[in-house]
Amino acid sequence: MHVALLWMRRCRLTLALAAILIAGAAVSQSFHGPISDEWCHRWGCSPELFRQGQWYRMLTSLPFTAGGAKFYLSLFMLIGCVGVVEYRIGAVRTLLAFLGFHLITLLTLCTAITLASGMGIAWAKTLENAPDVGPSAGYYGCLGLVTALVDTKLRRFILLGVLLALGIRVGWSGMHLPQAAQTLSADLAHLVAFPIGFITGKTLFDKKPRAGTTT
Repeated sequence: MHVALLWMRRCRLTLALAAILIAGAAVSQSFHGPISDEWCHRWGCSPELFRQGQWYRMLTSLPFTAGGAKFYLSLFMLIGCVGVVEYRIGAVRTLLAFLGFHLITLLTLCTAITLASGMGIAWAKTLENAPDVGPSAGYYGCLGLVTALVDTKLRRFILLGVLLALGIRVGWSGMHLPQAAQTLSADLAHLVAFPIGFITGKTLFDKKPRAGTTT
């Protein structure tokens, strides 16, 4: 009980983000089933909308998820990944990291997919007009940051294991285009965000002494 209260006091940002996600599921009526295409097109972000200058979509897409079981999985991942980061580095830096991972990932994907579509690549043309929603890029980036902070002996196994799992998911959803366009878009975002978070954590927050150094 004491540990739970301590976590709640130290992770108020995480609780606020979870409340926003719950509110998003309530207004979009996606607690028990997939979010509607109407909500995705109204609030989601896609490379084509980004190319048209609707950059605000990167933020309006944040409070929503794919809905149903994926909503609960997203809520669990957000609380777990963002909560650990906030507990370790504080609310302000966690907010900057979370939003930074989200925005950098979407910028990277929108640019890459737009360029690939212009080259006539079929899967990119499919993804170009597939609006996606959710905060998963932010919390997968936080997962990467957390991975960078774990014990060195475990870090490599976690890193390789997560990257392998994410790569398999991208391959699986890629085999089911065009029906799985939104799923592939999300899976690609996870595969981009996780290493960005890992590199950020390794560069900025991993302060462990290295062999051969002195203090």
